[in-house]
Amino acid sequence: MNLAYVSVSKSWLNGDIVAAILILGIFTGNTAHIDSTTEGTRQYLTPGSVPDEMRRPMNALSVAASVGIPRETARTKIRMLEQNGLLTVSSEGVVLSPDALLFGSLSRVVPGYLAALEEFLTGLRTLGAYGLSRGRNFSHPFWDIGGAVMRLGTAHVLRTTNAVQALWPDLPFNTKYTFSSISHLVGFDLRIEDRMSPDGGALAPLRPGLSPVSGCDVARFTGLPEETARRHIRALVDMGAVVRNKQGYDVNLDNHYLLSRWEVLQDRSNTSTRQFVSKLRSAGLLT
Repeated sequence: MNLAYVSVSKSWLNGDIVAAILILGIFTGNTAHIDSTTEGTRQYLTPGSVPDEMRRPMNALSVAASVGIPRETARTKIRMLEQNGLLTVSSEGVVLSPDALLFGSLSRVVPGYLAALEEFLTGLRTLGAYGLSRGRNFSHPFWDIGGAVMRLGTAHVLRTTNAVQALWPDLPFNTKYTFSSISHLVGFDLRIEDRMSPDGGALAPLRPGLSPVSGCDVARFTGLPEETARRHIRALVDMGAVVRNKQGYDVNLDNHYLLSRWEVLQDRSNTSTRQFVSKLRSAGLLT
């Protein structure tokens, strides 16, 4: 779901992955306080329903910290997004423009966010994860609760993004994005303990990738130019996070440092997902 969110965001930002994540961070920072209570979540269900006076501005330092990028990079991206009419900047801080979300370019990507969320939750139901069952559905038409689901889902995405950032705090963002993409494509977290059957076992309906991939595959999935993708892959190979074999590129399952850090990421992601599903339940958004 994280990678799908980034893909949807950068599709209207000329492929700018950092700006895409920045938008998610600002959106969450502006509205996270609303979902601190079940009543707040229930009060603003539809997309764009949070009134202007309820949105809390964020300063550039908070924005940078929320997504794990340098403050000056955040400032540069904020200026660019403001010029594009996506952000409102005042002395109090930065706010995602409500007009952009409802009527502007952002309105075209909201369906993509909601589709990513629905696919994610469908996958959890398929597996019976977090107490979900195949018969559990949303309590209202999805668009009618899409604002609340998207706020909760974006907060989950941001928490997981921060967990990925913590793997290598000093590594360039796009290199970490490339690593996350390779990890997903080769089913890294499904193969760590070497217990996944070749056909995917219980996950077979979700068609997970479980084998090495080519540089072209990575470029296609990330939307990065092929040479750019290969440059990030080479950096990952040089640091021992990725290996190359006859079949293509794979995550280095023999890198014990990486495995230990990845287990921490999995624990954080598991906690975040449990919190996400719990909030959906408590707000009455799941039947």
